[in-house]
Amino acid sequence: MQLCVTEQVQLLVIAGDLYDGDWRDYSTGLFFNKQMAVLRAAGVQVVWIRGNHDAASKLTAHLALPDNTRELSHKKAGIVLTEALGVACMVRASALGRDARSERALPEPKRDLFNNRLLHTALEGRPGHASTRPVG
Repeated sequence: MQLCVTEQVQLLVIAGDLYDGDWRDYSTGLFFNKQMAVLRAAGVQVVWIRGNHDAASKLTAHLALPDNTRELSHKKAGIVLTEALGVACMVRASALGRDARSERALPEPKRDLFNNRLLHTALEGRPGHASTRPVG
């Protein structure tokens, strides 16, 4: 977070695995919110997608993120436009299972914007982890 502030970053894109498994309490989410608030105070926009290790618990669903932080849906294709920065962040779906795969199409590219397509993946996996590569 401090590097983003020091370098005067305008947009931070996170491609999943913020959390590792279900939470026992809100401390992880509160820490993340605090860090996003630091970025908000510095004028940094944040766009993120879930990865295969991100918690999908009831605690996560009830976490209200600061208004500078936008999550692209893990259930359907989506897009976040940050036209002031000239960027369109898009995803077809985030990986929520260890063997999550997606056949959903990406949104159409936006003319005159930098189109940033997000994908959380492990093409070959690694010992103890299944592949999360998309299909198609």
